[in-house]
Amino acid sequence: DEAKEAARQIAQKALEERLREIGMSEQQWTMYERFASPIQEDISKLRGILDALELRSSERSWLKRQSYGEIDDTKLVDGVTGDKYIYKRRGD
Repeated sequence: DEAKEAARQIAQKALEERLREIGMSEQQWTMYERFASPIQEDISKLRGILDALELRSSERSWLKRQSYGEIDDTKLVDGVTGDKYIYKRRGD
């Protein structure tokens, strides 16, 4: 029980210091918590979606129908018929 109380006091002091750093009063913090708490799950989901989109946008993709690079397995028949754009390369 004493450990819980000590942890609670340490957390309270850390919160007070952080609020002082960002210039937020206890009333403002309470108001923020009242508005943010109900939508916390939605915020987490949105952050996950945005992180996935950011990762996907930085992922390199294949540039198809190139005249040089690695042979594109899906264009082998086109190569036999004389098409010279049967290669693929990594692009940004």
